[in-house]
Amino acid sequence: NKMDLKRLVAVLNGVFGRNAASDSSSLVLDLSENTMGKTDLLLGAQKLGDRKLELTAVAMNSAVGTYLAGLDTNASLYRPSQGAATLPTYNGRTVVEDDTIPYDASTGVATVYLFGRGAVALNEVPEKVPYETDREKLKGNDILITRHAGICHLRGYAWTGTSSGEAVTDGGPTNTQLAVAANWNRVYDAKQIRCVKMLVKIA
Repeated sequence: NKMDLKRLVAVLNGVFGRNAASDSSSLVLDLSENTMGKTDLLLGAQKLGDRKLELTAVAMNSAVGTYLAGLDTNASLYRPSQGAATLPTYNGRTVVEDDTIPYDASTGVATVYLFGRGAVALNEVPEKVPYETDREKLKGNDILITRHAGICHLRGYAWTGTSSGEAVTDGGPTNTQLAVAANWNRVYDAKQIRCVKMLVKIA
């Protein structure tokens, strides 16, 4: 759901901020100085060297997906006039579009993530009271309250706790805390991290 995706984007901001700042082998490729070309995703995958084929999916803002559709007319991107909707592919990788992934329309700079299978751990955590009802009697409103808890984690990075000493509530770190680079530490070799971050610029 959208809440999980926002949490994942916060985690990615944190771990890749750490990676770019202090890890010896960066998994961030910044190509935002020049307009995106149709082979740029291949350059991003090359960050994993001989393990690049393990990156089987690419996630991007829908604006980037639209740009790629016009950039390479031979790619297997979804076109409504050609049939029913299916997950598109580009450079042989499944494309996932979601507008939660950052894109700045004023500069044209967008974030793109390349993922391998199992890169992200996403698990449900049981809630003590997952559903609850209430009623605003004077207004005649019936209210259904739902609670959802889960773990969202990029494998290969360890949460070290908040560097500023901010309290973490029973619900876990906030998205703001997850997005802080200093709260993470990479514990796997770079080639074992099945995720690469790219910054690209679309026209």
